[in-house]
Amino acid sequence: INADLYITIDNEKVGTLMGEALMQACPDGGNIFAINGSPTDKNVDEVVRGFNKALEGSNLNVVYTGYCDNWLAELAGNHVNKGLEVTRDIVGVMCGNDDLASQAVKVLSENRLAEWKVCGIQRGFFHPVRI
Repeated sequence: INADLYITIDNEKVGTLMGEALMQACPDGGNIFAINGSPTDKNVDEVVRGFNKALEGSNLNVVYTGYCDNWLAELAGNHVNKGLEVTRDIVGVMCGNDDLASQAVKVLSENRLAEWKVCGIQRGFFHPVRI
């Protein structure tokens, strides 16, 4: 894309806020999944960097990471199912946006795991969701 100006939010800060929200929601720590947006989106790299920095030294451990090509929300549900094959001992899920989070919540509910914490972001506004 040929652009003269590109304005965005501080994506790394968004990742930091998401990490901090999960740490606050899960004070005893535990395992979490990270369901990110498209691997070709530069913003995703920045969010992931901020999220990982926020988790440094915490008791939260990312045990499954997935990327959703073209931000397809349906892929988030698939990734949560794949993560559940790794372990069901999870306290939370970080999602790259609210659409991805909605699919994570759906799969968690279908598996009767509604006590988990899920967070996502949409249009520059952070939305921690507790289910």
